[in-house]
Amino acid sequence: MTSTNATHRFIGFFDDCEDGVARGWAFDRLPPHAVAKLHVLIDNQEVAQILCDAERPDVANALGLGSSKVGFEFHIPDAFIDGDKHTIAFRFSDRLAVPYSAAPEGDAPKDVHTFVGYIRPTYQGFVDGIKQGVLRGWVVQSQRGGPKMGGVTVALSANGTNLGQLKADRYRGDVAAVLGCDPNCGFEYIIPQRLRGSTPREYRVVVMPEKTELDGSPFVTSIANDQLETRLVDIADTIDALQKELTRLRTEIRNVIPQPGFNLGDYDTWARRYYADLRSRVSIAREAAPLKSKPLVSVLVPTYKPLMSDFEAAIQSVIGQTYPHWELIIVDDGAKSAEVAERIKQYGEQDSRIRAITLKKKPGDRRRHECGHGSRDGRIYCLL
Repeated sequence: MTSTNATHRFIGFFDDCEDGVARGWAFDRLPPHAVAKLHVLIDNQEVAQILCDAERPDVANALGLGSSKVGFEFHIPDAFIDGDKHTIAFRFSDRLAVPYSAAPEGDAPKDVHTFVGYIRPTYQGFVDGIKQGVLRGWVVQSQRGGPKMGGVTVALSANGTNLGQLKADRYRGDVAAVLGCDPNCGFEYIIPQRLRGSTPREYRVVVMPEKTELDGSPFVTSIANDQLETRLVDIADTIDALQKELTRLRTEIRNVIPQPGFNLGDYDTWARRYYADLRSRVSIAREAAPLKSKPLVSVLVPTYKPLMSDFEAAIQSVIGQTYPHWELIIVDDGAKSAEVAERIKQYGEQDSRIRAITLKKKPGDRRRHECGHGSRDGRIYCLL
């Protein structure tokens, strides 16, 4: 088969074939410079036809082309990824060969390239570290976005000295749950007694045969020997016991400390700080979900020579309600206090919902209630 030359309509080269992908470039020299089509032959059998429309700016710059879309990438079919040797060649549409550019220096370009059907896997893994004298980790491999499988061989070393190889095929359900991979992907290695002690060592874990280092490797640590580990466990148990005793003593001490009693002043401070906000929240809630029925509430306040501060606080507690449908009936119990009478008058002038009943003499609790009850207009009656 004759290779392309400078007088040929098509020009191009087959660059390489690595990790299951063949790459190169080609283009049509004649107007309208259509995208070149190539025939792909593996083991002298045509397996596909491809277009040279991938970006190759290096070729365009070197040859002064108007377009950089002259490249091609061909993924070797899985049937030929079997570890055996195969040949691959590319032909232009007129069946002339696309020369292989990676021929040894001094040799003429070849039309056919021999490759081994092998794709370097993609690895994902991590070295968890060493706990209780055992080095643990996991690793999975995949090819071309396929399933992530375990069973990978890893090699371990300490301070550059080989410790051996083992397969990552132990069950790791935690890894499988996160990655959706083969759960048999873990590895464990018991550190020999000769490497245990207080001397720090650098440990490495690599994937074989590529010697790809896992995440978490290398790391430096020291490992307790059996005697030291036993001592550390004893110390840890002692610390746990001390913590439990401290907790018990702390609880006992708190139980004998006098607890502060109820303080009305604390409530007053709280009320002054939060009452306005609570009132606003209740008002907003009622607007969002209005009452279906709004009955009048009659509030009876009997009074006889009260402290003015207590009297005003009682009246203000009614005025400050967010529910507006109420009437306040003040029964002045014949105390003949000019100050109280004047304050009652002021309240009545300020709010039409407030009215007073003045008794000529003190009649007693029952009579006060009867007077107030008989004067009410509301369906609901309460005593303040």
